[in-house]
Amino acid sequence: MITATMQKNPLIPEMMKAWVLGSPGELHLVEKPLPQPGVAEVLVRIGATAVCGTDLEIISHGEPALIQGGTPFNKNFTPGHEYMGTVVQLGPGVDEFELGERIEDAIKVVVKM
Repeated sequence: MITATMQKNPLIPEMMKAWVLGSPGELHLVEKPLPQPGVAEVLVRIGATAVCGTDLEIISHGEPALIQGGTPFNKNFTPGHEYMGTVVQLGPGVDEFELGERIEDAIKVVVKM
């Protein structure tokens, strides 16, 4: 396993492009600072995303996403939770992922009956 390092990697940019929610029904393509992974977090270079019904509800109505107890409109919020990509940086304490590992994430609900 490759150990975590927080040294500056010249292959990882300082800024990223992201869709940000403006007013209801409005998305704006902006440049945002690239987040740095914290403890037990990884940085993923996104290769593909998907849009689900919840994303469409958030873009149109705000709920179920809440930021500081209110709707996410005009708060620099980037909707979306379904993606695939490659781990490019490890935060401190990460031992279950490796640099270069391809991952996917989507919120999945399991109902036991």
